[in-house]
Amino acid sequence: MNNLENIDSEESLQQWMISKYKAEGVDDLVIDGSLNKTIYRSQRTKILFIYLETYGYQNCGIINMVDHYKEWIKATGITKTFRHCSLLAYTLFQFIDLLNEGNSIPDFSKLMMQESYKKVDSLTEAMERTAFINIRKTSNYQAKANYQKIHQEFNSDLIRKQIAILNPDVIITGGKDACRIINGMKLFGKADYGWKNITKVDNTCVATITHLSRIQYQRLYNDAVRIAEYIVKK
Repeated sequence: MNNLENIDSEESLQQWMISKYKAEGVDDLVIDGSLNKTIYRSQRTKILFIYLETYGYQNCGIINMVDHYKEWIKATGITKTFRHCSLLAYTLFQFIDLLNEGNSIPDFSKLMMQESYKKVDSLTEAMERTAFINIRKTSNYQAKANYQKIHQEFNSDLIRKQIAILNPDVIITGGKDACRIINGMKLFGKADYGWKNITKVDNTCVATITHLSRIQYQRLYNDAVRIAEYIVKK
């Protein structure tokens, strides 16, 4: 693992990634992790998204997600999944706060999520409280995933190290493919987290949800309710 086991900070791990991929001649690396390290580390509930995205760049060089996530949240094209994740984060943080304060979650009909979706600044603030790991570390110009390439690049030791350093309270996997890969890794010693399911292992809540590439407000609301209630009640 090239001394990967000795790394104990996100900054050192990202430098390790850059050195590794440069040595392998990779020219389209996207560095992922917490979107604002200081804010993420201060969260009472740390949320980590694990996805399998293509990014949509071609020959992008080595870039950091931190420098681009704000423009991705505004996007309506290939990276729109990021905006949808930010709406889930925004809604989820709201629901967790309400439940911790002893209040009830409002009905879907009263929430006006379509209006929340337009609040780019609020979505950005919510998303920077989270972390985002992409299983694939390089960019693919086309929206369709290249699974042969994904399996060639997949580094379970790197993903495990990222998760260990980020130490999330909640892991949200988006889509069946990300769920399948996480199941195969047997995170926290568990081999099957199910599909559209929430499980708690070693104080970490793992929620496997439908991919957010297409926005469905009712489904996103339902996911946020289930996850928030599970976190607060457990």
